[in-house]
Amino acid sequence: MFSFLGQYEHSLDDKGRLTIPSAYRGAFEDGLVITRGKQHYLIIFPLEKWAALVKRFEDLPVYTQDRPANLRRLVFAHAVSTALDSHGRVRIPDHLRTFAQIEGQAVLAGVGD
Repeated sequence: MFSFLGQYEHSLDDKGRLTIPSAYRGAFEDGLVITRGKQHYLIIFPLEKWAALVKRFEDLPVYTQDRPANLRRLVFAHAVSTALDSHGRVRIPDHLRTFAQIEGQAVLAGVGD
């Protein structure tokens, strides 16, 4: 089982692309989803883990103001499906870079699976 471990600091290029550490790239071969976290950070999911998250949210309400519905809206409304380019980079959309206050450098921190 693959685990995301460690911290890596990388610069974004002028097109908003971030190099994914080589240690993580294998997990993103099939694609990835980027979304907002609760604070000013982003979460990057391999497609397999994103599918598992979608399944967990399936039975949660959407049209209420309770905490699960708010979390569901936060996670899905800002999510972007994408893929690594041939150099192992991913473009972080402007709205997500603004939210996470990413300007020139970003820290990728592994948090397990």
